[in-house]
Amino acid sequence: MDPLTEDREFYEVIRARYCARPYEAKPGVWVRCGSRLKAECESCAELYRGDWAAIARSGIFDEDGSVVEGYRYAFLTLTAPSFGKVDETGAAVDPTTYDYIGQVTWNFASSALWRSTLHRLHRQFSGIAYFAVIEAQRRGVRHYHVVLRIPEAEAPLFPDLIGKVARAATTQYAGTVIEWGTQLDCRYISAATDTARGEMAQTVWYVSKALGYALKSIAEDDLAPEFGPAGSPHVAHLRSLAAAARNDLWCPRCPVNGPRDCTAPVHGNFGASAQVVLYARGSKNRPSWSFVGLTRTRQREERTMWMRAEIAAGRREQRNGMSEQERQAAEWIRANRHLRHDPRPAEEPCASRAP
Repeated sequence: MDPLTEDREFYEVIRARYCARPYEAKPGVWVRCGSRLKAECESCAELYRGDWAAIARSGIFDEDGSVVEGYRYAFLTLTAPSFGKVDETGAAVDPTTYDYIGQVTWNFASSALWRSTLHRLHRQFSGIAYFAVIEAQRRGVRHYHVVLRIPEAEAPLFPDLIGKVARAATTQYAGTVIEWGTQLDCRYISAATDTARGEMAQTVWYVSKALGYALKSIAEDDLAPEFGPAGSPHVAHLRSLAAAARNDLWCPRCPVNGPRDCTAPVHGNFGASAQVVLYARGSKNRPSWSFVGLTRTRQREERTMWMRAEIAAGRREQRNGMSEQERQAAEWIRANRHLRHDPRPAEEPCASRAP
């Protein structure tokens, strides 16, 4: 192994363990940045992904690791319509005819389309609960990976009915009808069989992997015109999307002089909101996704309680905020960014950006 490869491997190990962007919460007290973007902080993003993976599992498995019976579980994939032909990298084949404005508009309105879809699903299946991850395809458009849990008494014999209910959902934005694309798929994950646990675990792994893709981001330098011409048709495609979201997408927060001066995050994220995970939180008449009421707030509280117990038992030292070693590791990570592997491997279909 050459020295450069060894240095890169060591860098990746340190970056995965330590927060790269701690901040001073109060004088002398430094804490983790809490970023969910891998390009900003690999360690905090992985913690974020692991938290959501645990919440996903808590809506399928009981405390013993067995699939909770009495439900049918389905996997629903919702995609966007076509806005023009793209190549294998996600770049427009003909940029002059590609509907960039239509795509960023769909990204912006997809949240309302998802709410319309949920409304229809709840009307059809009153006991339904869901866990969804929103991922960006390489062409820069959002698509949804959704795990559905339906009581057996309500679940249809074939999952096609669930897909038909979702496909019928529509919404409108600026006089345009917004709907899902034709590549909508729904299938049951498993029934109550001996293989159910393995199939469910594989589904959670797949959703967690999709979340990992969703936490990646395109570097700002790749899209900023002042850094020179686009290095590839794919980057040029993303630049065109970014320009359409900044110059042509009107959101409720836009000032009267147009979207260019609007500070809403959607203008910096190809029209999409920054949210990448959605799940049923429950209400008086609707079930929550997690059987044990697991939330990220509860996870943070449990980590704090664990740390306090460790300190009380003498297994960890009492300190306020991050240690000096952790701060030095963060400085070393920032100083050696040139050792990073390419954060955008060709096989990973990601085109998300930091809001």
